[in-house]
Amino acid sequence: MSSIAAQVDTVLERASIAPPKSTGIDRRSYLDLIAMILDAAAPWQDERGAIIDPVAGVEHGQTSCRFVAPGAVLLSAGRGEHLRDRILLGMDWCCRRLSSGQGQSPDFWMRELMTAYMHLPDVDPSRRARWAADLSSVDPESTYTAISRDGSRLYELHNYTVYAAAGEAMREVAGLGPPDDDGSIVWGRRFFEKYMPPQMTHFTEYGMYRDPGDPMTYDMTTRLQIAAALSVGFRSPSVARFEELIRRGALAQLLYVSPDGYAPYGGRSNQLHMQEAILTALCEIEARRYRTENPSLAGAFKRQGHLHTRSVLRWLVGMSPMRHVKNGFHPASQHGCESYAKYSVYSLFTASCLALAYQFADERVEEAACPSEIGGYVFDLKGAFHKVFAVCHGTQVEIDTAADLHYDATGLGRFHVAGVPLELGLSMPIPARPNYRVPCELLPETDLAIGPAWVIGDAWHTLAALNNGLDSATRVEHESEEDVRFEVIWTHASTGSRIRQRYQLTEGMLRIDADVRASQPVKRMRFFVPLLNTNGNVETKVDLLPDRATVRHPGGTYTVDFASTYHSRFASKVGNRNGIYTPLVLEVEGSTITLTLRMSNQRRRRRQRE
Repeated sequence: MSSIAAQVDTVLERASIAPPKSTGIDRRSYLDLIAMILDAAAPWQDERGAIIDPVAGVEHGQTSCRFVAPGAVLLSAGRGEHLRDRILLGMDWCCRRLSSGQGQSPDFWMRELMTAYMHLPDVDPSRRARWAADLSSVDPESTYTAISRDGSRLYELHNYTVYAAAGEAMREVAGLGPPDDDGSIVWGRRFFEKYMPPQMTHFTEYGMYRDPGDPMTYDMTTRLQIAAALSVGFRSPSVARFEELIRRGALAQLLYVSPDGYAPYGGRSNQLHMQEAILTALCEIEARRYRTENPSLAGAFKRQGHLHTRSVLRWLVGMSPMRHVKNGFHPASQHGCESYAKYSVYSLFTASCLALAYQFADERVEEAACPSEIGGYVFDLKGAFHKVFAVCHGTQVEIDTAADLHYDATGLGRFHVAGVPLELGLSMPIPARPNYRVPCELLPETDLAIGPAWVIGDAWHTLAALNNGLDSATRVEHESEEDVRFEVIWTHASTGSRIRQRYQLTEGMLRIDADVRASQPVKRMRFFVPLLNTNGNVETKVDLLPDRATVRHPGGTYTVDFASTYHSRFASKVGNRNGIYTPLVLEVEGSTITLTLRMSNQRRRRRQRE
């Protein structure tokens, strides 16, 4: 633990004395976004109180309770009075459905409904009594799906169980246990203490939660559910340990987010705005935690939370209809979405998490510089999560050293520069067989990232497509605000290949030196750089010269510089969650290649000229 705390402290010590320019986000901003999302969702409600997904045409999973919870917080804050009847009707529906065992994905409902119950005291007493009766009647081990009555599967359960346990903890605080409780029903504290201690085995030393496949989203959201329960005063023998894990995980997230406030890629349920909302709420918790004991760290968390919220305004406020995933395609296309990632579910979960952020926010904490903006570091998640992050002067890269090829690809999958649209330089890799929706004609022949391929004999091998039998090591050469240099070396057993990529990161620029050695001489090598054509809303202009490729977007310019002796060409268009790309393919004789990526927006280009 001391190592990650020390790394965060080291980065914060580089901050200038002058505070950064305000983000313009505050606690009221969370309410503004909640109100906007709920206003958009209100017409989706039917006469029963259920929220019907406007794309799928049915109520899906936990959608309805994710309308009710943020709605209750909005009402308690003195906003959204025009939505009161809809919110109360939704609460009627959800409590009745959960108590009757008819709720879809019921493990997720109780936390949302307890948040709503705690924020809706000013209602007709008989109505509130019906809610209490319905919620009190829930038998968790008969209602929820991720349970183990005999205890034999406790260590096999994951995020569903955490959501359920958080709801039960809040139910305990509210005193909504079964009538005439004789101890036979495992609810509230009994449920938490049975199901949550085994969950501790899923956390890393950095306090990051491992759901199967190590998806980054489930590190974030799982920690938030636990924190939500603890925030209302739930106490039990295991609470102190979970408090410590939440604290560690928050320090890790300070180092893995991007300078503009975007969550990292990695695994399922990615590139959805609810990720940033989750991180906002977690940051507000930590800002409150450190307010008196470490004001600079509290301010870093406060500002980071505001950056997360500001980052999603482009899609939520700037597009109509609002988007729930980070692309500009119409929601009806479901581009970039898993089958369960319904428009209603995750739009409303964004609102639900912002409601938690509003609850946690302490406006006495002022913004201060955060590590993702200061930069000058490499953060290596070797083993669990298998990611390497590097940040320098508003510029970030993210590398997956052994990707889950259902969602990502191995190698450099992200090149971000602050102030430039996240999809321009690439925000995630391009898998060939994704477990999310992309038109078939846009699937690549092989997995793609920013990285090399090489030929052994007559067969081409691509780093992006490797996973099994792959090992890696990261070596940091230099870390400062102005210059970060490091290398990642992969070894692949079955092909006898050693792939070394050296990265040099400065403001708005990344230099890559790639070298491949194998059991046989490597006589030919390729290097791929996906170039954005469209995010579904905005088209780019892509040009290719003998020594440079350029992508011009209204929000910035991306250039790839390389030797004119390389053979360069464009491959067929491909797609990922964020948009459609044309891969630039560089080919050389031999086993080494060097190129430089640069990205800037208009403001940055003017500053460079001056």
